Amino acid sequence: MLSRLTARITESRQPKENALERAKKCLEDAKQQKEAGKNDDALRSLIQAKAAFKTQLKSGVQIVETKRLLAELHQLRAQILPLTRDFTIEQVRQSYVKAQAYSPDTAQQEAIQAGLDKLARPQNATPIQRRATILPSTVLPAPVLAKGLPSPFFRSSSSRSPVAHDYQLVEPNAIQNTRHLAWCLQQTHQDKTQHQQHYALAREVVERFAQRAGKDLTCLQEAAELAAVPSLEIYRRLITHTVAALNPTQHATLDMGVVQGLAAIVRQCPEALLKKDGGIRGDTWISVLSVLITRLDTVYKGQPELVRELIEAISQLLDAMVQAGVSGISRLQLQKPLADLLGGALNPHQDQELAWHIHYAREALTYLPNDESRGETVLRCLFSAGKGVLSLASAIKNCDVDKLLKSFDSFEEIYAGVREVATSVVDLNAAI
Repeated sequence: MLSRLTARITESRQPKENALERAKKCLEDAKQQKEAGKNDDALRSLIQAKAAFKTQLKSGVQIVETKRLLAELHQLRAQILPLTRDFTIEQVRQSYVKAQAYSPDTAQQEAIQAGLDKLARPQNATPIQRRATILPSTVLPAPVLAKGLPSPFFRSSSSRSPVAHDYQLVEPNAIQNTRHLAWCLQQTHQDKTQHQQHYALAREVVERFAQRAGKDLTCLQEAAELAAVPSLEIYRRLITHTVAALNPTQHATLDMGVVQGLAAIVRQCPEALLKKDGGIRGDTWISVLSVLITRLDTVYKGQPELVRELIEAISQLLDAMVQAGVSGISRLQLQKPLADLLGGALNPHQDQELAWHIHYAREALTYLPNDESRGETVLRCLFSAGKGVLSLASAIKNCDVDKLLKSFDSFEEIYAGVREVATSVVDLNAAI
């Protein structure tokens, strides 16, 4: 999925005077894509439209019209989200709330409120849910803990998982599922004893997750609910156990459910844990990236859906690493191998959606600083330039077609590193 960061960067390069026209076009595209059942494409168009609308708001021109269209955008997003593969009720609710905040029109406000009312009355209609959470029968029975926590964790396999704003702070033995538990742990007004009990239960759930031999997608989606809790210990253990299930030395066969679950856990990472100081350490993210690169290198390239799932997970991870300020990744062991894979034969069937994901991942990778110094970057690229010039001159002099082609390969390497060279030269000039 196109990230907000990428959309903002792309929008910043566009002429500001045409922002409203661009936004309207993207919004119209999203409507047509929704009608055609292309919901992921529609969400991407809405992200682009939102970035353009924000540019228009900053101009101070046509504010009322822009806000009305922004309200329409968030309302449309709330309608599209339930049609996608992975969403939460809270995301839908937040979209309606944002639509209300922007809307200056009474009739539009009423339509938005009607959408919110449907979320508040799931018993009158089929509740909007993402994929069903794990059933109690699939959770290993746990003995009653010393602090009196329940066994098993979830009481009824047929009970409906209520939407987020239906939840209430309850004792641990009344917790309905991991989403309810995660919600309780994020409440700031509960007393210390109750919080400690909920936290102990969360640790127990994560431990049962770690012991589970087969981690299928349903199990991982359930565990991913706890990834939203701003707890360094819980999140680190979740991601460590999930990555272990992807380790090719322990699991020769690639389980795409684990890949999708890992992507969900990364996507759920709280902002508090994405801080450079006090968040998830950079080496943790780097170890996850290393395993995913290994899997991408060995996956069968003839099945676009397998490659796409891996690249989506890598893109989610790269986004998180950029937000977390991770730097110093190994150029030779990680950055260059991944760049080579993304620029190679991952898409033999020219699948358009896969091509878009590859392009996105390649762009995200350029924002991660590697362990090469600026001086080394300049020298490496200048050396490549020198090789290209000398080889080209020799090829022309001797009319050597093979050498001429190789010289163009050298220049291609130079242009691939043009971003790093430009940055390095500017910094070096500033230092002189």
